Amino acid sequence: MDNKLKIYSVSDDYIRFLRDDDKLRNVFDNKEGQRTHTRKYLGIVFVKNNHNYFIPFSSPKDSDYMRDNNNKFVLNKDGDRVIRKNTIPIIRMTAINRNSNRVELKGTLKISNMIPIPQNELTLYDYNKERDSNYKIIVEKQYDYIKDNHVLITNSANTLYNQKTKETTLYKDGVKKPNYLNNAVDFNYAEIKCLEYCKANNLELPQQTVADHEKRKADNLFKGKIMGKAETAKKMFAAGYEFDEIQEITGLKSETLEKLQESVAAEKKNEDIEPQLPRRRS
Repeated sequence: MDNKLKIYSVSDDYIRFLRDDDKLRNVFDNKEGQRTHTRKYLGIVFVKNNHNYFIPFSSPKDSDYMRDNNNKFVLNKDGDRVIRKNTIPIIRMTAINRNSNRVELKGTLKISNMIPIPQNELTLYDYNKERDSNYKIIVEKQYDYIKDNHVLITNSANTLYNQKTKETTLYKDGVKKPNYLNNAVDFNYAEIKCLEYCKANNLELPQQTVADHEKRKADNLFKGKIMGKAETAKKMFAAGYEFDEIQEITGLKSETLEKLQESVAAEKKNEDIEPQLPRRRS
């Protein structure tokens, strides 16, 4: 896929797959059975870490407008509610009404809720198939904003991605973590799930190296205490990881790892074990 920010919808199957995981409940619902337009939910796609990342649209909410200390909406000289400024996790798509010359909020881009997605699960939005003429006009206005502000959008998405995927190293020793990261999708984990979905459905894998995903998966399994240190080490040996890498992740002593390595080698020899993690590519 190229780097142009085009509008897409996402398959119901993929959204259900992600949302079935308790760790990804903050992935937007595709609103099956509740759709008033031809769309599921729409968004734009950009490439990050060799993944297609889908940034979902959202309708304007009261929270997108400024309030004063008395919790009342702040109004401009025309009596319109004042739209809040863009932030890293939320981009507010605006347009000027040609009749009134007033700025209107047409929707938001929820960068905190972006997700990695296989190419096969994306469908390019076709304006010509939109039955709701009013909604079609809104989407056209949204896309005008996206084209004019693509640098702002991609910069915000890249910033949030880096903050979230590196939060354990960026925010320590008294460095305060931005509150919005608490509500952001766990991109590292979502990429692992994306890869699992591709494998389960025989889809083309993201260009991101499989080895990198496997390392993350093994690390997540261990940190999440899904399996013990020894079992993690055995699966990593079976997948072809280097001795030093396994020791770094598990923290096991060299003599313990050597015994586990010998055990895996013996099991492979007898063809009694099939690694759950794919073999590492050199």
